[in-house]
Amino acid sequence: MNRGQSIWYHLLNDGRALLGFSGLSLFFCGAFALFLTAAGQFLPHDAAEIGFTAEALSTIAPKLVLFMFHDRAAFGGVLLAIGVLYVWLAYFPLGQHIRWAWMTFLISGFIGFASFLLYIGYGYLDVWHLAATLAILPVFVLGLIRSYCSVSLLGEFRLLPRWRQVDPRNPKNSGDILLFGYAGGLIAAGATICFVGVTTIFVPQDLEFIGMCGGDISGISDRLLGVIAHDRAGFGGGVISTGVMTWLILTNAERTRHL
Repeated sequence: MNRGQSIWYHLLNDGRALLGFSGLSLFFCGAFALFLTAAGQFLPHDAAEIGFTAEALSTIAPKLVLFMFHDRAAFGGVLLAIGVLYVWLAYFPLGQHIRWAWMTFLISGFIGFASFLLYIGYGYLDVWHLAATLAILPVFVLGLIRSYCSVSLLGEFRLLPRWRQVDPRNPKNSGDILLFGYAGGLIAAGATICFVGVTTIFVPQDLEFIGMCGGDISGISDRLLGVIAHDRAGFGGGVISTGVMTWLILTNAERTRHL
């Protein structure tokens, strides 16, 4: 090691550290979303957009506010999950220079960051979400570039599991089969949530709980639906990314205690 090189040189030239930091950043964002939910507060720009604080809106439509907190908490939870998986990927399989781990970062990251563009479907640009995306994305991309040089190009990468991994005749596969079903369910659920978020926004059970129709909600504030759709679509994109990561990890990783 060159004693004249600073810690910043090693951090910026180690893609694993940058990717791990991206995971920690997403974890922090998820924890912050859960903190705001527990505190019963909207983000300042959300309140400015709809023209109501959480307290003020609760006096008009209390169940609508609970519904919005439900979506925000779900979004925060999925960011926690992605953050944990990214840190694990960075410091375990990618630390061993395994190609499938790098590919998993590439595919899941593309899905996760691209899901931000779903705001086009409902017209609400969340400036804090944009700022966080613009802050984390360069770190993530630089981490991919820096770590690519150390990845073994001979390593195998599969999109689909081998038959022996999901052969129902082998009782040892029961756990893997259930986990593959879980991952596939996440992908399907996330795609459904994204579609609903940029189209109808609500499913019938949502409106039944809220006790209002979309027109009633728009009557309170014509920007409310956009804010709700943002959380719903962002949550769906995160669920897809989590499902894809889980699927690829199950397909490619050796079964270890830390996994």
